[in-house]
Amino acid sequence: MNRKFIACILAGAVILSSVSFTASADENNHTVTFIDFNGSVIKTVTVPHGSELDLSIIDTDSLNSHLDIYTQIAFNSWGNLPESNIVTEDIAVYALFRKMVISCDSSPTKTEYFSNKGDIRLDGLSITITDYVQTPEKDKNGAFIVKEEVTNIESKCTTSPSSLDEAFADGKKSADINVYPISSDKAILTYNITYFDSLGDVNSNNFVEATDASSILYCYSHASVGDDTVFTEYQKQCGDINRDGIIDASDASQVLSYYSMISTNHDEFTWEDFFNQ
Repeated sequence: MNRKFIACILAGAVILSSVSFTASADENNHTVTFIDFNGSVIKTVTVPHGSELDLSIIDTDSLNSHLDIYTQIAFNSWGNLPESNIVTEDIAVYALFRKMVISCDSSPTKTEYFSNKGDIRLDGLSITITDYVQTPEKDKNGAFIVKEEVTNIESKCTTSPSSLDEAFADGKKSADINVYPISSDKAILTYNITYFDSLGDVNSNNFVEATDASSILYCYSHASVGDDTVFTEYQKQCGDINRDGIIDASDASQVLSYYSMISTNHDEFTWEDFFNQ
């Protein structure tokens, strides 16, 4: 065997030895990529084969944020972790979130009051906290499953002004009401309420009495034959007790019932008391 041929064999052995060493080094280390809620890379680390993944290297508190006034997102757990956290291949590990959203789904139905004393009624108000939790479990498409839980919190809400006395102080006939979720100083809803102090008093003598009921029946009888000019618009507003847009016998009946209540009640008895009984 000549020297030139032997030299070529030795050179090839050196090259093969070099490639084999590099491949072995790659097999002993793996790349772990940490991904945030939005799919962006947080950090990439190299982990020796068979080693336990150290999750403490990621500052999960930095992932927490307020997306808006009433939406908060925070780190919940990790997804796609290797079994027992032992790294045996290149993997991507995903930060999973817990998101809480406070929302106002409907406003109070009562916006007109006939007394300037008492409580602000929040009937019809719906305010909820929706808790979205992204879990390590995946659906059939490979996406992490998000569980959802809704809790109604309107009973825990507060208002400012806090009462009709405050809202309609100093002779005011309207007021803006701010509704605050529990432990929040940011109003989630602002709506307007009004005070009408002449309900039932169609003859404007500052009293609700039987003659007002008679006047309502008189107006109703004329309207029944097509004459709708007996009452002024203001009198119609006073005489439409149930607020259905029509002056009729049911309004007269309610005036008589209210008159009977205030005639026998020694304490102050308001239209609000009448409607709430």
